[in-house]
Amino acid sequence: MIAFETITGKFAASIEANDPVGLAALFAPEGIYDDGFFGPHVGLTEIATLMRRFHESGSDFRWEFFDHLSNEHLGYARYRWSYRSKVPGSEGRPS
Repeated sequence: MIAFETITGKFAASIEANDPVGLAALFAPEGIYDDGFFGPHVGLTEIATLMRRFHESGSDFRWEFFDHLSNEHLGYARYRWSYRSKVPGSEGRPS
């Protein structure tokens, strides 16, 4: 079994590197990524598409996970993230 901290590290690295295949590989085939901005995305193809949307509207993504808590079935971690906007009118602003 892969350590939960390793999974969250790969998650952060995939998003920061704009690696949609790497991000999707962290999920089960029927997995769900429910994003606060773009809503739920089901399955590996939709999860990869979601990450492409991240990078269409932002850059310089930074993710930090901490206070990991997990067992063999479920994991939780607090996180901090930021990015620079590409949205017209907000270009370059940190979020």
